[in-house]
Amino acid sequence: MKFAGRPIHRLQICSIAVMALLFGAAIALDVAHGAQNEAWQTNPLPEVKIAIDANNESFLQAVLAKDVDKLDELLSNEFVYVHENGLISTKKQFLEDFVPKGYVAAVLKEKEPMRQYNSTVFTIGSGHLQLKSETPHLHETITHVWAGQSGVWKLVHRHETHRFEPIGKQLSQKGGPNTTMTLAAKLSPELYKTINELEATWVYGMLARDEAKMDEILDDSIRYVHVTGSVTDKKQFMKELRGGYTETYFLDTTMRQFGDTVLVLHRAQYRHDGGPEQSPGECMHAWAKRGDRWVQVGRQSTRFEAF
Repeated sequence: MKFAGRPIHRLQICSIAVMALLFGAAIALDVAHGAQNEAWQTNPLPEVKIAIDANNESFLQAVLAKDVDKLDELLSNEFVYVHENGLISTKKQFLEDFVPKGYVAAVLKEKEPMRQYNSTVFTIGSGHLQLKSETPHLHETITHVWAGQSGVWKLVHRHETHRFEPIGKQLSQKGGPNTTMTLAAKLSPELYKTINELEATWVYGMLARDEAKMDEILDDSIRYVHVTGSVTDKKQFMKELRGGYTETYFLDTTMRQFGDTVLVLHRAQYRHDGGPEQSPGECMHAWAKRGDRWVQVGRQSTRFEAF
């Protein structure tokens, strides 16, 4: 989907929005009753795919048209945007600090099959948003996470990654401020403890190269977006794990819950065996409840500095 330089018609936007609302309302309510969790079928129903594709398209059109009302409708109040330079924006910051400046290009093309986990849907695409003040972008790898809220699909997370020099402002090794914990209700103490333990297990598995432990906590459908923008599946990641990591740590961790999905943000650092010093980055881990246990279903990391 590419809309750079193309006129935006309000009728077109309205028809897309109506379609998304009609399909989204019905499917989100279905999912809320646990249909997805029972079967753990990560391929979304055709109606869901139509609704999410329409919402992604409507998002791009609204960005180019500076249509803040439409974006306010599409974005959850818990929306978080991790930009290609690692900067984190909330919904308010995106609508007030970025959209009014004007975008000249908005591109998003499917890169991986859409995946649904309970009441959340993950898309991975190739594309970019280019402000008028920016030089032309090379394509980035972009994850969108949509959550069923009050009978409609809302965008709760956008995450961009590429391997080149940052287009936006160069951040320090400490990245930018992360206030995302204040956006959503706090996790229950029990769930907070569970996710923290899983994150600790993940770090242990990375450093110990414990394939059995990682196999246990990673879902077969997981997609891992590296700091280079490349995407690997579980089988490929397990092969990479054998290469070894000498350092992995997380700072400034925040968590947001959307039904049976938890999105975790870290300021993270990784170092491969024999590898050079690497820039820290902003990393998202996605956990979804499968039956009576939680598994990792998604991950994406964005460097503060280029290679």
